Amino acid sequence: MERWRYLDELDFDSAWVADHFLNPFFLSALAARTDRIRLGTIVTNISMHNPAVLAKQALTVDHVSDGRLELGIGAGGAETDHTMRETLIGTRSNLPHACESTSRSWIGCCKTR
Repeated sequence: MERWRYLDELDFDSAWVADHFLNPFFLSALAARTDRIRLGTIVTNISMHNPAVLAKQALTVDHVSDGRLELGIGAGGAETDHTMRETLIGTRSNLPHACESTSRSWIGCCKTR
């Protein structure tokens, strides 16, 4: 937390977290403790998330950060990303649909431009 505040004070433009599981509480806490720096997920693996839930989590962070969230979404590169769960939420082949569902849930609600 202190490191992110220090980066914010040094006028860094953005800081990013690696993500397989977006932790909205962690990102919201970082957002609440910083003023200017943009917060981002390098790639949120859509295979590990329900698109509607991901959109709601991202909206929470976006509102707490006053529009400073950068959400990266991808299909996951390792085959285990798609097979380690008994029920798959997403696969590489449905990445476009998952992204569309996520953005549809987000558009009109987010502050990010």
